[in-house]
Amino acid sequence: MTPTKPAHVVVQGVKGVRLKQFERVVADILPCIQPSYVLLPAKPANGDLDVKSWPFHTLPAAARVWGTLEGQLAQKERATRKEAQIRSMIRCVLALLPTTKTTQRDKKEENSASYTIVDFGGGSGHLAIPLALLLPSCRIVVVDLGQHSLELMHQKAELCQIEGNDSTRLPLSDDSIDGMRRCRAIPNLFSFHGPVESFNQPFDMALALHLCGEATDVALRKCVQAQAIVFAPCCVGKLNRERKNPYVWQATGANDPSIKYPQSNQFCQFLNEESDWNELAKAADYSNIAECRSSRNAARRTAKALLETDRRLFMEETFGFRTALTRMEPWEATPKNDIILGWRDSCSFKQTARDSECEADIQLTIDHLLIPLSEGNSSSKPHRLMNCVDWTSDEEEAIREQIQVYVDSKEHTFVFPVRLPRRIRKLVHYVADQMGLEHWSEGKGRADKTVSVGRKGCRKQLPSTPSTHPTRLETT
Repeated sequence: MTPTKPAHVVVQGVKGVRLKQFERVVADILPCIQPSYVLLPAKPANGDLDVKSWPFHTLPAAARVWGTLEGQLAQKERATRKEAQIRSMIRCVLALLPTTKTTQRDKKEENSASYTIVDFGGGSGHLAIPLALLLPSCRIVVVDLGQHSLELMHQKAELCQIEGNDSTRLPLSDDSIDGMRRCRAIPNLFSFHGPVESFNQPFDMALALHLCGEATDVALRKCVQAQAIVFAPCCVGKLNRERKNPYVWQATGANDPSIKYPQSNQFCQFLNEESDWNELAKAADYSNIAECRSSRNAARRTAKALLETDRRLFMEETFGFRTALTRMEPWEATPKNDIILGWRDSCSFKQTARDSECEADIQLTIDHLLIPLSEGNSSSKPHRLMNCVDWTSDEEEAIREQIQVYVDSKEHTFVFPVRLPRRIRKLVHYVADQMGLEHWSEGKGRADKTVSVGRKGCRKQLPSTPSTHPTRLETT
């Protein structure tokens, strides 16, 4: 059945402000497909729940992201954020694992691991090494294009002796299995050098922490027989059909995209124009950590959630997965903090509750772009006026104060300084409209664009000269 836009919703227009193309696309989709988030799975129920450095506090120093070894990060703040990302991924992995695989195994079973977890684009093993140490009954395989990164993983692994197993070394003849190289110090850790497409070994769970752009979707297509997936995508701007993806070039020697977007049948019904998808992907490629808990740019974060929802729906429609979208803790670990979870009906995974805090961005965007219709009245006012999605309340108040100074004066018009950022010009239009004033754009080039504000009927008079006085609003 073809989804139709509910009759109780219309796209909201704000007088004098034209919606961006991606906003119009988001407004078309949201009435019928709304992204939803669930809480990140909890840490395992053991005595380490209150340890902030879990699980690294129980692991060798070489298994940490932070450190002085080659392949580790020496910058503590950056390493702390990366470890938070890995901690979130591990929580998801443990929640999706069969319970028999989360317990320590007998040492005699070390070469008979039956549950395989593949880390696509795992690089130097930031995620794989801790997992291999925490889950000795699972085989962990890192697939990566970077030979040097994989060598660094093996070097770090040599320093991570399994407790009570320091003297155990596998014979050289066992170093390579089915094209995979075994880490001798951590016998259940393997590497595979090559593109995602060339890895053809069976596996049970797939992971991908910030696998670039289209490579995420290539990896998802390798999961036909998998029991579970934990993917944290990044670089969604490269899903723009006009962009060239370096991963595709490195893997194939060509820049032709191998994935057609959107991927799900439901999204294809709303996105018929290539430019609409491109604008959505461009807007979703969002990287400002400082704004992640504010209302500013909520529409762009909603665009990102929609892209991940397209992936979720594709995995449900095509491969029969059950899926959910969650977010890393803390959010500030990375602006690319969405995690897609997938599992089969046979999995014992219990989906967590809805995360209303994560879904606040979606609601802000709905309030910003859509208004409900009263019965029989297509011109009804929205329950709440356009929210400050692209600006802060302080910025809005600063503009309001400047316009009020003009209103209190007897000047005919007021022209804001040139070179204001586009979102601030949009804010001026919005505030002026709320105050019942006329407002219009002036100037053609980016350096000359500004906004004029005036009383009703003032545009019949000669235009004013743009102000040379600096604005009191911080625009950086």
